[in-house]
Amino acid sequence: MPDKHAGACTVLTPADQEARITKGIANKMTALQTKRGRIDSHVHFWHVDQTGFIPISRGISALQRSFLPKDLKDEAHSLGVEQVVLVEAAPNVEETEFVLDLSKNDPFIAAVIGWVDLDLPVPQTESRIEQYQSYPKFRGIRSFSPGGFDGRWLSGENPIANYRWLHENGLSCEFLINCIQLGQVNELIKQISGFRPLINHGARPFVVTGELEPWAGEMRQLANDTEALCKVSALAERAGVEWTTDTLYPYVATLVDVFGPDRLMFGSNWPVMTIMATYRRWIDSLDEILQRIGLDDAAQSAIYSGTAKRFYRIQEN
Repeated sequence: MPDKHAGACTVLTPADQEARITKGIANKMTALQTKRGRIDSHVHFWHVDQTGFIPISRGISALQRSFLPKDLKDEAHSLGVEQVVLVEAAPNVEETEFVLDLSKNDPFIAAVIGWVDLDLPVPQTESRIEQYQSYPKFRGIRSFSPGGFDGRWLSGENPIANYRWLHENGLSCEFLINCIQLGQVNELIKQISGFRPLINHGARPFVVTGELEPWAGEMRQLANDTEALCKVSALAERAGVEWTTDTLYPYVATLVDVFGPDRLMFGSNWPVMTIMATYRRWIDSLDEILQRIGLDDAAQSAIYSGTAKRFYRIQEN
């Protein structure tokens, strides 16, 4: 016999309806509050007429134009990203000076990471960095090999002396490496007591293949052996055109597991990441992954802003 109550609707009293609406608004306000104050720890801005050739745009027509704060700011703010860390995009002094100039009067830019030739003797590096330090938002240097990822730049006498000088003088140091260089980076970091560099882009794992090892094991070793930090960034652009949130999940979950929220920070690698995803899609996917992992608001806040604030010495607006 059919259930006479099947399909019946619950009738809410006006008081119940008001309570439900109030609760819904409160939940939305809580979600918005949780997402406010985010810091994107890795963006690039350049102007084709002022910065010259940008190596990361090589062969990618969509990147061979200017990308400036005005192109990102509105979308970033709509997603709770209130400030960004501007990272150099070319191995030359002129490009670093351009981004430092860009940061002077723009509160959207919280900090700047520049470039210097770390193959030079320390006195020459020191002289160049002293010039950069006339800009209040300068925080440190990103280290990478312009010639590729062969790793020779990680073991030279001058680079190691420069890394030590940067650390001893309270300047941030970032490494742009390939996952095959993790062992070399681990050995380098252990040579400098208390050195806490920041690994860019999760050390660039081979997301498109779905392989976790040996990357995951070497990242765990690095996290255990050193005080290094890591950016959860640029994963979508390494995942292929058909990536989904599930594609990225094991890589983000690994980084959260081995580094923990207090040594991990969110970044986008905008505009390079736009070759494979929109800014919104990357952040929405990361939001979903962190929630699926089961991180509470405090842990998510650390990844989205707290770790970056400490590392880059960012003051509250």
